[in-house]
Amino acid sequence: MATPKVRAAILASPTDLAPHLPLSLRLSNEEECTLLLVPAGILSIGSQHAIYNLFHANMSSLAKLSSMSYTEKSKRFELFEASSRFLLCLTSKSTRPVGHEEKLNPSILNLTRICSGTAHFGLIRRKRWDPEMRSYELQLRKSARGFGLGKILIGEMERIGRVKKMDKVMLTCLKGNDAALKFYLKQGYEADEIDPTRMAEKEGWEDEGAEEDGAGVDYRILSKTL
Repeated sequence: MATPKVRAAILASPTDLAPHLPLSLRLSNEEECTLLLVPAGILSIGSQHAIYNLFHANMSSLAKLSSMSYTEKSKRFELFEASSRFLLCLTSKSTRPVGHEEKLNPSILNLTRICSGTAHFGLIRRKRWDPEMRSYELQLRKSARGFGLGKILIGEMERIGRVKKMDKVMLTCLKGNDAALKFYLKQGYEADEIDPTRMAEKEGWEDEGAEEDGAGVDYRILSKTL
């Protein structure tokens, strides 16, 4: 059951979590972007498509033969669950045809600019564990990689966690995703106490064929204290 602190964090508005957003920024490649925080519930169908398509383009081949395989239906359910939040980095390039205008419901966010990166997270409290932030996805367009955007997104997510007094950020990363593992380690993440591989090494289990000893698990659970 969530504590009052976690309940307050889950119900907090984007303005409460990050009053300085939206924020204009310039990446190291001189591309101008806007960073904003939105709850999943206000994303239009078109915006959900854009976010899912970015995830699928990056992860489909990696996840297909792993324990993190997914269907479009299952992943959309996970991505757009009511308590989910998204940090979105939008470029100045429009996705609308020139001269196209559309009347929008002011309570619904319809992305009209290219989304270069997303950070999908939640604020939770697991039973018997302290309040924590869960980083579910950090996805960048291929053309936006290498210019500091990943560091900006994860740094902003961690800042929100500190504001809401979360104890740590936790995430799961496939062992086969070498680039992501190196990135997280560089940002100060390390194997969490419940990481199967770390637990196996700590206990000195030797049966490398058994999944329960961590050797047969194809993912790492990483965390960073806030």
